[in-house]
Amino acid sequence: MVSCNSNIDVNRLNEQIQTLSRRVDQLERRAMKQIVKKLLIPPELQKIQLHEQKMQYHIDLLNYLPPNEDVKAVLLAVKVVHSNHPYGHAYLGFSAHQQRCLPDQKTDFIEQTYNCHGTVHQQELIVPWNSSMTNLSMNLVVDVTYSYNTGSYPEQGNVNHFEIKVAGYII
Repeated sequence: MVSCNSNIDVNRLNEQIQTLSRRVDQLERRAMKQIVKKLLIPPELQKIQLHEQKMQYHIDLLNYLPPNEDVKAVLLAVKVVHSNHPYGHAYLGFSAHQQRCLPDQKTDFIEQTYNCHGTVHQQELIVPWNSSMTNLSMNLVVDVTYSYNTGSYPEQGNVNHFEIKVAGYII
């Protein structure tokens, strides 16, 4: 036979367990990261056809990123379009980062496609972002450090190119 005091103790323990369970759920939701997919196509990054050149692009994300949100990272979609005849090159290397970031907060990318006639592929990169008061910059920097682009079609020229788009962000 169970006494009334035991029932009260069990009820109290059940209430405490439910309260703790709700609190754990709240903490997990707060810590959970959310990926927001939102496309931004900077015109200067739509068709990159550099050959043995270095270039630096600055993309203003002030009107793109949400105000009053702690953005943790920006997502970049990088697409290579290798359409030239066989034995053509489509090489691109770059560093992407938030302006005024720490050296370890850069994302490096290198793609070397050779002899891949009619190939299109895309990948996404995660670029760390600092929304704190220590870095108030809203500029994304894409610093092309390496490029090599060869091959051509008669009457069309070189049609190999890269596209870089801002694909979203993580909060």
